[in-house]
Amino acid sequence: MKTGWVKLWRKSLSKGWLKDPELWTFWCWCLLNAKHEKTSELVGKTRVELLPGQLLFSRRQASRDTNISESKIWRTSKFLKSEQQIDIQANNRFSILTIINWDTYQGDSLNGEHPSEHPNEQQVNIQVNTQRDSTISKRSKEYIYAREGKQKRQKKQFVPPSELEVVRFFQEKGYSVAAAKKAYSHYALADWHDTNGKPVRNWKQKMNTVWFRDENRAKSDIPQQPSLQEALK
Repeated sequence: MKTGWVKLWRKSLSKGWLKDPELWTFWCWCLLNAKHEKTSELVGKTRVELLPGQLLFSRRQASRDTNISESKIWRTSKFLKSEQQIDIQANNRFSILTIINWDTYQGDSLNGEHPSEHPNEQQVNIQVNTQRDSTISKRSKEYIYAREGKQKRQKKQFVPPSELEVVRFFQEKGYSVAAAKKAYSHYALADWHDTNGKPVRNWKQKMNTVWFRDENRAKSDIPQQPSLQEALK
């Protein structure tokens, strides 16, 4: 049975990770499963040495524990690697996930700080870390905003029109009722998929590009060819 605790730093708030529940859940899963002391685990017939901040990583196991799909676990772990928060070393039998700066944020120090013996060196380190955190925070926000935008786009679902709506749209544009009914029947029978099997996203755009042709215009709007006598006048 796993016991003990981990530290959650308030710096996570500024990164915006809480806005992405799946990202936050996976990150906490990594923290809770990482080793706190040097140990070893048996994988098949191989003894694997693990250092503090490391764990044997399996997307399938992470998916089971967090109820997040394996594909999202993969994308989230890839993002955390780009943020320099974790590193993953893999071979054909197992993967070792390492939480970077584990000793800094989960070490024995109460405040997580390790003062340098040289004040100037400490000041330089603070400046470097501040710039790095600022860069990572910016990239984190870009990732969150991209995910939120994608989710909003996914929520917008296609609603098929009624036959009457299609007829009225055709009439407004000067096309015949017969053509409108034919177009509606064509897509309704195919569950609103086009001839290539692709789902219709915008039915008005589809009607405009496919069905709005001269042969489908209302008869009163079709330009009449002048008679021979009119042409000779």
